[in-house]
Amino acid sequence: MSEAVTISQERLAQLFTAWQPAYEIEKIEAVTGDASLRRYFRIYYRSGTSGLHSYTVVAMVFDSLKPAEVGDPVSSSESYQTLSGVFAACEVAVPQLFGETLDGRVLFLEDLADVSLSSLVRPGEVEDEVLNYFYDAVRQLLLLQEIDNTVFPYSRAFSEDIYVREMKEFSEYYLGLERAERCRANSFYIFLARELSTYPQVLVHRDFHASNIHVDPALRIRVIDFQDALWGNRCYDIASLLNDRDMDSALGEQNLRLVWRFFAEQSGVIGKEEAESLQKQYLLCLLQRDLKVVGRFSKLSRERGLKHYEKWIPGTLRRIGRNLNHLAKEAGAVPYRDFLAALAGESQEVANGAQLEVKF
Repeated sequence: MSEAVTISQERLAQLFTAWQPAYEIEKIEAVTGDASLRRYFRIYYRSGTSGLHSYTVVAMVFDSLKPAEVGDPVSSSESYQTLSGVFAACEVAVPQLFGETLDGRVLFLEDLADVSLSSLVRPGEVEDEVLNYFYDAVRQLLLLQEIDNTVFPYSRAFSEDIYVREMKEFSEYYLGLERAERCRANSFYIFLARELSTYPQVLVHRDFHASNIHVDPALRIRVIDFQDALWGNRCYDIASLLNDRDMDSALGEQNLRLVWRFFAEQSGVIGKEEAESLQKQYLLCLLQRDLKVVGRFSKLSRERGLKHYEKWIPGTLRRIGRNLNHLAKEAGAVPYRDFLAALAGESQEVANGAQLEVKF
């Protein structure tokens, strides 16, 4: 499949008109996206006969159809289209897919407007209405987890190799190879990946952060960017929702604990032993994801000039230090202790984080 094919707004207008010849385009606006190789455009159009009402649709343009994982034969567009139907049938609140063109390189989607859950969070003053949206987001991720392998059409899953490959970006783009060797980073990544792989898997979104959760004009929670969903740990999505891009700090400890406890209760956790197991899985998922995120954000800054991602690196490093320190207190947890000691020597933020306490 071809890669990195850019589609102009003029070409997009032609494609829309060929798809819906009865409508006239009023204008096309670019919509701010994220770091993916997908772009979004809002198309304003009206009926060519009456012209009384203006409507909108969002065009998602794949500048690259490369799958998320090496060796995955399913393109990003094909996966999106397939999972759009699967998830909607399972009552996951995804945007409606209206049509596609150019061999799936352009998808026409329901316009959810531009209100992400992250944009509603005001640090230090999270309103009850916003907290309720987080509860609704938890309900959505739990609907995903109810989908089993008779419904989900792909066998792709987090493996030890995928976990390690993601964390290696921390070595390459943040630490650098010499510092990574001093920290014996690769051996720790293997250890952490094996720890994560001991737990049962459910279906996870894979990028369930609050910027990928939208509040539509009817004030309902909607889930976007789900094309990379795969089998993984049940705490992977909740770790992302509560922490990615400094969300933990914005929510504050009390609100974060409220949402976490709601997740645990709705997951049917009963008893101290099961609660402690869930907490450990959460910390393992968060640690793996945070290592990946620091590497990925450093990479985006260095290779694509997206410097604004750097602002979330310090808070992520502090979480890494805090969670390593917490996990290091367990019996037989020497790898966590050793990696924390080495990493704290390379990062003051990690050292500072190690002074913080994990609270559930």
